[in-house]
Amino acid sequence: MFKTQHTLAFFILLCALPDVYGTFNQLQLVLRWPASFCKGKKCERTPNNFTIHGLWPDIKGTILNNCNPDAKYASVTGGKFVKRNKHWPDLILTEAASLNSQGFWAYQFKKHGTCCSDLFNQEKYFDLALILKDKFDLLTTFRNKGIIPKSTCTINKIQKTIRTVTGVVPNLSCTPTMELLEVGICFNRDASKLIDCDQPKTCDTSGNTEIFFP
Repeated sequence: MFKTQHTLAFFILLCALPDVYGTFNQLQLVLRWPASFCKGKKCERTPNNFTIHGLWPDIKGTILNNCNPDAKYASVTGGKFVKRNKHWPDLILTEAASLNSQGFWAYQFKKHGTCCSDLFNQEKYFDLALILKDKFDLLTTFRNKGIIPKSTCTINKIQKTIRTVTGVVPNLSCTPTMELLEVGICFNRDASKLIDCDQPKTCDTSGNTEIFFP
């Protein structure tokens, strides 16, 4: 009897849990530095500028992934492909191969894009990421502050440099050898406002730690 009641209570509790699909409250635009990403990988191209890794909707403190397992990705051609391929390239593939195989974008949409589909359908999701990237020229901002490729500087300096154009705390990710890999810039739910990101997970949180910008 007790086991039956316990099972019933657990089932009721499970049903009462909120559905995580579409309940995101923040977005993180993740920009990666190709030279760091491509170390040890067979990249077909290594642009000398930041490229998009993804646009990730989350609930603060909770990672949302694969919110709709049945979602289908629609391939793009023409002008849409050209712009997406320029700013959000699959570095492992050539441009020609990326046109035929859009697995990188399909993966990003299914894993992350499906978690904000109550506001952004597939087309709007990708367009939004491109629009948000266009707001910031991180490489020029870095150069203006003396941060150039093949140089070393502190985490504090990189954070402060990014804040000169965003006004908010970025999320920095590093490789295991402390090379700058990615910069996350965070927005509120509808991307109308910049917000502070959660603390970085892979860069030493000590602001005076030096990291390499390859």
